[in-house]
Amino acid sequence: MREDRYGSPWLTPREAAVYSRCSEERIRSAIACGEIAAHPRLGTARGMLVSARDLDRLIESEVLRMPVAAVLMQKGA
Repeated sequence: MREDRYGSPWLTPREAAVYSRCSEERIRSAIACGEIAAHPRLGTARGMLVSARDLDRLIESEVLRMPVAAVLMQKGA
C-alpha cells in the first residue's frame, strides 16, 4: 500500500490519479459512481481524501481500466 510523503495512507484525488496512473477525472468519476469512497478532509471546507487501501482494491479489480460507461452498464445503471 502506498502512503503519501507524510506517511499517511490517505490520498487526494490528484495523488490517487498519479498512484493509479489514470486521470484525476477518472478518480473523481469512480468516487461519483460509488466505486471508491471519499472522505472529507479535516479542517477544510472542501476537498476529499481516498484510502490507498481502497484504491489498491479498485486497481486490482481492473475497474479503473474500464470506461465509465462500461462500469455503469455492469452495475445495471
